Amino acid sequence: MQKSRPADRAALLRFKKLANRLQKASKKYIIKVIENKGDDRYG
Repeated sequence: MQKSRPADRAALLRFKKLANRLQKASKKYIIKVIENKGDDRYG
């Protein structure tokens, strides 16, 4: 495995933060959809 440059690390960190935020938002959205519709498409 190559050592990543500082710029790559910063980009990775930013991506992780964004992905984490997206995951939380999508969980909230899915929960809201299930509560509103009782939709069983999401499990």
